[in-house]
Amino acid sequence: MKVSLSVNLLKAALTVAPKKDNRSYLNGVCLDFVTDSEMVYCATDGSILYAGKTPIEYLDDPQKGGFQIIVPYDAVSLALKNHSKAYTAIFLESLPDGRYSLGDVIFGSLDGKFPDYERVIPQTVSGEAGQYNPENVAKAYKAISLACGLTEKIEFLQSGKNDCAIVKSRSSDHVCVVMPWRTHETIDYTGWHKPKAIVETALVAA
Repeated sequence: MKVSLSVNLLKAALTVAPKKDNRSYLNGVCLDFVTDSEMVYCATDGSILYAGKTPIEYLDDPQKGGFQIIVPYDAVSLALKNHSKAYTAIFLESLPDGRYSLGDVIFGSLDGKFPDYERVIPQTVSGEAGQYNPENVAKAYKAISLACGLTEKIEFLQSGKNDCAIVKSRSSDHVCVVMPWRTHETIDYTGWHKPKAIVETALVAA
């Protein structure tokens, strides 16, 4: 099997992929060959998920869909680092010993079953404002920007304080799911203000 992969979609997925999660199968980019002709690039750390679907570009005989390859984070990172910036595609090829090559990097697919990302992606959103980790929202925007370039408007769709938000391309082929940031703590940031006694003294002096 030899497939042409999108450099930008690998970068998008790597943006949200963890490096040292205890769930080893999350530490990379999942390439889900969903059908004979369509694949999904996916990555998640449990608090944010990226999924991008695209047609498969086989460079040899097409394969039957329904399998996944989880490329380790370090393998993707190194392959992209070594890859010429002049090319927007990088080749994934299966090897006789059961391993794979991504560009000039040889790796074995991570063991384990990647989470069912389709269950995480909501079909509807309420539009109600929610609370989300700003770092994850920034990652989501970066991932979708990498996937789409500047050709599509990015949409941020919220669904209330207890539900996830969606950051997506207008076509919906590329989507990030940002889990809600649940907190019940009262945050004290009054140190920003001057103590009341100092304020009153200043007013009297004026």
